Amino acid sequence: LSEAPPCAARGAVARGDPPPHHICAFALRKAFGALLGAAMPPARVLAVAEKPSVAKEVSRVLSGGSARMSQGRSPYNKVFEFEMQLRGAHVTMVFTSVTGHLMEMDFPMAYRKWRSCAEESLFGLPVSKDVREANKLVKENLVFLARSCDRLMLWLDCDREGENIAYEVIDVCCRARPSLRQQVSRAHFSSLNPGELRNAVQSARAPDENKTKAVDARQEIDLRVGAAFTRFQTMLLGDRFDFQGHERDDGKGPLLSYGPCQFPTLGFLVERQWEIDAHDPEDFWAIRATYAPPPDQQGARAPPPVRFSWQRGRVYDHLTAVMLFELCVENPTATVTRVDEKDERRFPPHPLNTVALTKLASMHFRIGGKKCMDEAERLYQQGYISYPRTETNTFSPDTDLMSMVNGLGGSGAPWAGYAQGLANGRFIFPRGGNDTDNAHPPIHPVRFDAPTGQGREAMQIYELVCRHFLACCSPPALGARTTVEVDIASERFTARALMIHDRSFLEVYTYMRWSDSTMPALAVGDTFQPTELTLDEGSTHPPPLLSEADLISVMDTNKIGTDATMHAHIDTILQRKYAERDHNGRMRPTQLGMALVQAYAALDLQLWKPFLRAQMEKDLNDVAAGLKNKEQMCAMAIDSLKNAFQKAKKGSKELVDAVGKVFQPKIGRDGGDDDPTGGSGAVHVGDCRQCGMPMSFKRTQAGVPMVGCSGYPQCRNTIWLSSLATAIEVTDQKCKHCATPRAGRPGREAFMFRMQFPRRVLPVQYRDETEYVDCVLCQSKLRELCELIGTGSRGGGGGSGGGGSRAPSEGGGRKGRAGGGGAGGGGA
Repeated sequence: LSEAPPCAARGAVARGDPPPHHICAFALRKAFGALLGAAMPPARVLAVAEKPSVAKEVSRVLSGGSARMSQGRSPYNKVFEFEMQLRGAHVTMVFTSVTGHLMEMDFPMAYRKWRSCAEESLFGLPVSKDVREANKLVKENLVFLARSCDRLMLWLDCDREGENIAYEVIDVCCRARPSLRQQVSRAHFSSLNPGELRNAVQSARAPDENKTKAVDARQEIDLRVGAAFTRFQTMLLGDRFDFQGHERDDGKGPLLSYGPCQFPTLGFLVERQWEIDAHDPEDFWAIRATYAPPPDQQGARAPPPVRFSWQRGRVYDHLTAVMLFELCVENPTATVTRVDEKDERRFPPHPLNTVALTKLASMHFRIGGKKCMDEAERLYQQGYISYPRTETNTFSPDTDLMSMVNGLGGSGAPWAGYAQGLANGRFIFPRGGNDTDNAHPPIHPVRFDAPTGQGREAMQIYELVCRHFLACCSPPALGARTTVEVDIASERFTARALMIHDRSFLEVYTYMRWSDSTMPALAVGDTFQPTELTLDEGSTHPPPLLSEADLISVMDTNKIGTDATMHAHIDTILQRKYAERDHNGRMRPTQLGMALVQAYAALDLQLWKPFLRAQMEKDLNDVAAGLKNKEQMCAMAIDSLKNAFQKAKKGSKELVDAVGKVFQPKIGRDGGDDDPTGGSGAVHVGDCRQCGMPMSFKRTQAGVPMVGCSGYPQCRNTIWLSSLATAIEVTDQKCKHCATPRAGRPGREAFMFRMQFPRRVLPVQYRDETEYVDCVLCQSKLRELCELIGTGSRGGGGGSGGGGSRAPSEGGGRKGRAGGGGAGGGGA
């Protein structure tokens, strides 16, 4: 029965052909089941989780601890088998797992090397998704199990990325057993809570193809754009300049990667640095009044002094400030003109989502976004908290929050007493925010025993989740705000005080401050003599560098990345040495990051601005919702970015000039002369297009052929040739294009080069010839070829992108999810 061929009867009848003699295994089992009843063997359901730990825990819960474990074809992906009742039928569940993405999107093999094609062609080359080499055994495991199963149930994480992995699993399993395609379901769950898992298995429904289309679109766009710009930037600039201090951790030269989320993230840091650099300190003056009321009775402790703020705030003219201050000193009596008292409430936080979690962990524990999400993911896999990658900050009305409050009340943790108070009548349903991903609830505790032995960061994050959950289930804190306004010589001063009546959630939520302050009993018309009147001097300060929490807030506001990937983009610019943290944990762009953004700003290309990516994220949301066609959306986004790339390619000289203002050329790095045209063997090749001085051909002491201006260092015009050429000769032929006068400039002399190359080093489109005679001072085919293949061997490596280990894709973010960015080397 298990080997019967697929059913063709339906297609034969539709065509009018006689029905075939065979019948599919599923229909045969059904027929025999009707005849034999209980003798029919139970259907086998292949269940696939995203991680081995999730497969193990779900199997334990659904089997009641009776699952039989066996070794699968992959050593890391065990197989758990058990019987259970599924929608009233007895089935055998075969549970296994993958480890993140099975497949990776990339270009055809012939185009994965950097010099295999022109960068611009990457915008139109075909792409495909194939199982990664590292996942071959995982695929074999799925294929082997799928062949003996009747149904497929997917237990991947319930977000877009999980939906995309689900369809990768469907593709592999249904190729092995086509009849499974009609028997695919998707379990939806947000935590490893036993009740939720049992409900998920009985309510599994069809997967959402629109979500996986949105992920495929994002992967394709990021792959094409990342590949083109990363290859272009690295080959244009990598060999021209000495990026000492910005090398990768493995000692190789910098990988000048580009990503549609990576660059806007860097752009926020660069813009803040520009604001700091442009700040011009300005002196100001302010009058301060202090009143220390006498004690209420003899021998009593004096109340703390009250500080009154000047309603003018600051005055930037010294003479004016002195005149006003002298008037106050001459008539210092303060007369109370207004006393306001009003109740004030401090509301608890909204339920916790991913952005809030990473911001709070960064602010209060100095835990970076990537580390925070790694620890939160581990806590989720161990069943301590719900799924940590969620945009939602509103609980559904049918969520049983009281069971969680009661669980925390009996935990014995420091917050247990507060939880018991909520359970005894102070509980209120949390007020919601405005964000939801319609997939997961806010982050909340699932297990109530503390994760001891998991490390300090894990304990801090678990405590934050518990305290935040209890806080959002609490009533607001109550207080009374008193405002007193006084008049001194017609100048108005104000003081405020707060008396807290009910601290409420502030008792458990130690991450928020709301402090008492005192105010003496004053009424309108009362007068007193200020204890102190001073004229304080200060100066304005530049805005501070952005902290990681600040950067996440800006990214969230501008829709750069998703809640699950923002921390990955920040980590990428740190790894690329585009940014760094100072001793206070605040982030600043490096010289390399500043130079790249300034270079594109010089070309008036807004690639480092958030607008392009924000629009793309909006379009991807429409694709996921089924409102836009994936192919049309992809084509429009790629066309827009291709136009930007063409403009950048035409502006190569401006890019080089902008980076050259920050970094020195590599010439003389081995201890030779810094003059690019000096030394023996220099051959005159024409006149400089920038300054008119003679230009000469020579080799640097490192052996790299180049053409440099004799006006160096005032003129840094340099043309790098390729040391991959087997022969280079300056001929007597003159370039007619250079000699022709153009609008605004006369014709100039330029001699043509003859260069020979081994056929193996040439890109595919250049292999018809191995010898080229052309000019290198104008934008000729030979000069384009030299720019394309570079000055020689590079230390890139690392797949199609040449960037070593691949970064997570723009929407991926999770370990093992490299759904895009392969050939680009830049990815996110």
